[in-house]
Amino acid sequence: MKQKQRIFSLFLLVALVFSLAAPVSAAGEMNFTDVAPDDWYYTYVKDLYDNDIVHGTTPTTFSPRNVTAAQEAIGYANASREQALIMAVRMFQKL
Repeated sequence: MKQKQRIFSLFLLVALVFSLAAPVSAAGEMNFTDVAPDDWYYTYVKDLYDNDIVHGTTPTTFSPRNVTAAQEAIGYANASREQALIMAVRMFQKL
């Protein structure tokens, strides 16, 4: 029994040494010019960026105020036929 405890303790010691010696990957530098460190959502965007979940609209912009496709679809679904036609014409004119 003592032999098993010694082997297990040795194993834990080796695992601890290797975990301490492993290089820690630093979080990437977030270069979004439109997300200031004092914005309320900065830490959320930084966490998502560091975990490779979001990438931004360009390498230097995140565009936090852009409308997503889902938001646009909800807007169309909630609009009357007349409003949807006006919105479609405006979108077409922007092209």
